Amino acid sequence: WRGVYGGMAIAEDVGFALWLWLLNALHVPLLLGNAALWVAACGFAAWAAKPLLQGTLVRLCLFCFLAFQPVSFAFFNQRVYRDAIFPALSLLLFAGVVGLGLRLNEKRLRGSLVAAIVAGLGLAGTWPFRGGGLGFLGYALFCLGLGALFAFKNTTPLLPGPHIFAGL
Repeated sequence: WRGVYGGMAIAEDVGFALWLWLLNALHVPLLLGNAALWVAACGFAAWAAKPLLQGTLVRLCLFCFLAFQPVSFAFFNQRVYRDAIFPALSLLLFAGVVGLGLRLNEKRLRGSLVAAIVAGLGLAGTWPFRGGGLGFLGYALFCLGLGALFAFKNTTPLLPGPHIFAGL
């Protein structure tokens, strides 16, 4: 359905090809690399929710809930398939944007900077997949705008972390 296979056939979905290249360069097996990316995304999501979820046990429960989602055991994750890393990249983007929104009115910029960098990496990773990057870019801009509205309009928002509602 894509026509004759050539150099441009792979150029459309370059994100997964780059992921395979990175794992090959690091000598990491594909399934282990995919699982490590998913666990890292779950850990980052638990860190990003720290301003909203103060207890360590609560964040550990969030991490476990995310890490053992059925998508991590899905059949397409057990073979060489481009959608195997898409949920992890999406989680990195969503958690980064929400984490940045929750930290917009903090004095220290370190947490905001980490969240912004990871959100940018998540967006850069999801961009080459099936043209879904435009939808994710719209989501990220909407969340950042909503977070900026609440962070700069009020020094104390009316609700604890109202920017989180954009991620639901």
